[in-house]
Parts: sequence; C-alpha cells; structure tokens
Amino acid sequence: MKDHTLPELGTIDLGSEFSLNLDTFLKHPYEEIGEAAVELPAIIEWTNQQLQWIIEQKGVKKQEVKTVRARAFVQLKNGGAQEQIPGKVSEQAIEQLIELDPEVIRVNEELSKVLGWSSRLSNLLYVLQAKLDLVRSTESTRRKLITGNEDEQ
Repeated sequence: MKDHTLPELGTIDLGSEFSLNLDTFLKHPYEEIGEAAVELPAIIEWTNQQLQWIIEQKGVKKQEVKTVRARAFVQLKNGGAQEQIPGKVSEQAIEQLIELDPEVIRVNEELSKVLGWSSRLSNLLYVLQAKLDLVRSTESTRRKLITGNEDEQ
C-alpha cells in the first residue's frame, strides 16, 4: 500500500514530567473519532502549556540580554575597553566589544533556542488541531455515507 517511509519525528522533552513522542500522535491513523477526541485535545493542551512556559522564558531571556549588555557596557566604559583597544575608544567600538562579550553571546544563544521552541510549539499546535479537524471531518463523512446508505434501503 505505502511505497514511502515517513521520517522519524522524535520526541519533545522540555523537562516536564511528560515527553511527547510525535510519531505516536501525528502518525496514528485514528480510525474512530472517540480515541482522537480523547487524546488529541489533551496533547493540544499540553503543547499549549509548554508554549506558554516558552513564551514566559522568551520575556525572561530578552530581559537577561538587556542586563548582560548593560553590565558589559558599564565594564567597558569603566576601563575595560582601553584594555582591549589602545587609545580613544568610540561608541561603535564599545558596541562591537559588547557583542563579543561571552555572557552576551551565551544569553543570545539561549534566547535563540527559546525563540526556536516558541515557533516549533506554535506550529505543532496548528498541526495537532489540523489532525483533529481532519479526523472529525472524516468521521462526519463516514456517518453521512452510512446514513445515506441506510436511507436507500
């Protein structure tokens, strides 16, 4: 029947008590609405909770970026820049040195990961909802066909 193999989707584990095996839910055929009506809304809500946490972390990381940039600026203005660049140091040079600060780099990398997870979880919510809608539509069509066949008899 199938002449292709679907890719392994993996597991989402964000450190909570539950990890989501994407293959289990996204590749499951859900022949009947009952199973999908129980599982998919629960998975959608779990994903929504994880997205909420990630969005909160995004705000925290954005503030942390501002904080470490400010600390680096103060350190550079208080003589740290002269240790790295001899002579008069321009504001542009200080901005470049801030970008090279290891703490600024680390926190920006963490923010990038949070932004990536935010996007991934948002997309996963869309995919899970589409799967639930498709199962509902299929069930509705199946019922119409069965009802239609009974009416013809």
